[in-house]
Amino acid sequence: MEASNNTINVLVLCQRYGGSSAFNIKQLKNIQKDIDYIMELNGLDKDNEIVITEFLTTGYNDPNDKMTFNIEFDSGNRKAIEFVLQHESFYNFIVIGGCPYTMFNNNNNVKLLSHILKKGGQIIVNPREIIFDIWLENTIENFKTSFRIIQQEPVLIMTKKDKIKSVPIDPIVIDDEDDEEKVGFHFGVVESDDKKIGRVFNEIETGGGGSCLFTSLAYALGLSNSSTDIKKEAKKIRQKICKYNPPDLAPFVSIGEGEKSMCHMSTFGTVIEIEKAARLYKRPIIVYKEGRKSGVASNELCPGARHIKNIKESKMFTGVTKYFSTPFKSVLPNMYCIFLPEKDTDIEPIVLYNIEDLHYRVLTPKDSKKTRKSRKSRKSRKSKKSRKSRKSRKSRKSRKSRKSRKSRKSRKSRKSRKSRKSRKSRKSLKKIK
Repeated sequence: MEASNNTINVLVLCQRYGGSSAFNIKQLKNIQKDIDYIMELNGLDKDNEIVITEFLTTGYNDPNDKMTFNIEFDSGNRKAIEFVLQHESFYNFIVIGGCPYTMFNNNNNVKLLSHILKKGGQIIVNPREIIFDIWLENTIENFKTSFRIIQQEPVLIMTKKDKIKSVPIDPIVIDDEDDEEKVGFHFGVVESDDKKIGRVFNEIETGGGGSCLFTSLAYALGLSNSSTDIKKEAKKIRQKICKYNPPDLAPFVSIGEGEKSMCHMSTFGTVIEIEKAARLYKRPIIVYKEGRKSGVASNELCPGARHIKNIKESKMFTGVTKYFSTPFKSVLPNMYCIFLPEKDTDIEPIVLYNIEDLHYRVLTPKDSKKTRKSRKSRKSRKSKKSRKSRKSRKSRKSRKSRKSRKSRKSRKSRKSRKSRKSRKSRKSLKKIK
């Protein structure tokens, strides 16, 4: 896809050009100022050039939302990969508006930008729409791998490097990058930081070193239950997964050479590897995410999402059905995705827990009887407290009532004595007279 020589193609990320929800016309004007600024900086006259500006972001399911491409720009999103393949070396300028820095914490997303930017093309970061210092601090090292900084003030401008080492798209970084020995991971059950997760699941640490996805799979598949053997089994799983390349996943690895490196130890695992594992081992894999509140992702990010209705109704993958009912309902907002094998099965799923998009642990359901007992125990304690409270209130009322009766009796008694004294005194006076 090529643009004509007199056409300037501009892509604006994380910004709509219309909409009623969370839309600010001032932001749009600021974006236009940035486009004018970068064109002037490059000696381009906007009056003599055909400028085509396109907007890529996700909408709010509002019919008034207006964007050119309703896509989540993420290397794990099928639609995003297809967009990059269709727009290879296409844009002269990319304007980053209100994108969160977490989008470019992932080095793969930075490299996606390098693919759609022309040679000599430039990226401009709009500091008005973001907390710039925090944004820069968290993203600059990733940007330096593919881009060269031209200027930092008044706006940050970067250009695509002439030579980038084969510009590979590395696997999606969702694995732990710290060395296992340095971090000192211990093998076994750990206390969950999320109380809701901790109430229904046992959280199991299996190690780091860039292989936590594979060690977690080894443990969950029952291939090993010791810290020594699990590394050997993780290596075997890694090799098996990296050599398995079904045609429908080809677009996700065709942009770069990242999949080749997946066979090497300490290369970070990806959602593609989870999908492959589900197919290879013929077991559904559920992934929960720490801090997630929006539940299962869209079909583009989570292929299994389209089957959820049938799973809930026990029409397919019945081993997964229970995870949509009590006691697991409380953690449904944390459920990110269900990766399904090619054929229906009633086998129990593997359950993984993704922590900060950097590390994986295994989750195993807690004994439901113990969970029920625990709930009963809490209810019992509440009930006891409630009974004590009611007794206490009754006791206080009773004491008040007794005091009140005593007080009334006392008053009556005093009145009665006064009355008798008064009558006696009157009688006495009569006698004297």
